[in-house]
Amino acid sequence: MDALRAGAMIAVVFLHASITYMTIRIPDLAWHIQEAYAVPFFDGFFLFIQGFVMPLFFILSGFFSEYLTQSAGASGFLTNRKNKILFPFLWGCLILLPVIYFIWSYGWWMSGQCELGEVVRVNFSSPFLKKNLYGPAHLWYLEYLLIYSIVFFLWRKTRKLPAVPAFLFVPATALILFFGPSAMFNFKNSFVPDPMRLLHYAVFFYFGAWFYAFGQKSDRWVRLAPLCLVLSLVAFLVEMSCFLQQQPIVAGSIGSAGLAVSTAFFTWFFIVGCLGLGFKFFNRPIKWIRYLSDASYWVYLIHLPAVGLAQVILFQFHLSSVLKFLIVAVSAMVFSLLSYPIFVRGLGRVGFFKRKAVL
Repeated sequence: MDALRAGAMIAVVFLHASITYMTIRIPDLAWHIQEAYAVPFFDGFFLFIQGFVMPLFFILSGFFSEYLTQSAGASGFLTNRKNKILFPFLWGCLILLPVIYFIWSYGWWMSGQCELGEVVRVNFSSPFLKKNLYGPAHLWYLEYLLIYSIVFFLWRKTRKLPAVPAFLFVPATALILFFGPSAMFNFKNSFVPDPMRLLHYAVFFYFGAWFYAFGQKSDRWVRLAPLCLVLSLVAFLVEMSCFLQQQPIVAGSIGSAGLAVSTAFFTWFFIVGCLGLGFKFFNRPIKWIRYLSDASYWVYLIHLPAVGLAQVILFQFHLSSVLKFLIVAVSAMVFSLLSYPIFVRGLGRVGFFKRKAVL
């Protein structure tokens, strides 16, 4: 699981680094800078990573939630969730969100989306900026994880995990995306959880817990990995085609059915393929992967301001969008990883600064 967590961490940094350079504008994603010379490649790049990275994060969270429940009991699980999720979420809202607002509002002003007075007053005339102003930004993951953890704690106090067939997770995902495509294809910034998104990622959280309880000892994941990865690429091509043809995406429409099914198959095929590769090639501790895994939580928390600031700075330079993307992604990764031993390991090993941040 260390390799999967490290890979997901790197993928989410690259995901956010690509948004500025896309030709497609994602609904309700109030990004601060949009490059005039966008590159269509980044549309597919974004959609590919978006299809698996957050589901993978929630699978890992469900996996370690079941692990904590079995190893530390219900009370130990609750204490861990308080230290590792609730406190970081609150500190992130108090410290990171004001920094993100400063960077994003500066980008909006510099790119002509608002006036400087609106930034100072925190009162924007643009309805689009207004409705996306107050929210947890990338910390929505922790907010949703808090909700899942509370429900999981109450449920596991009295019940065991049912051994449901693994294939049922695919149609469940497709149905949710059919009736609520906003679960994956809308990015409204709000502290009020989107019901369909909450239901969507609950499926992956539950799969993670199910996988710890019933699936991790099976060698079928290794056998299925090559085929699943090939099929995931086929499903992604279908998903990309459906996505480009369904703008805007209408929930419950005939056109959205193809998008929902192809997205569900891509997500699950790719994740099962990654699980199989992880068991085959990373079944023993590897020092540098363990370090990246340990740092992944910190990187997730801190990378967005670094990405946003780099994009604002590079906006004023006449460079290719591909080169800008590489500079943004690499600089954000380097900053996040270099700050980890200073601000996490250097601050002691208690609370959510503890080295092994189990999600």
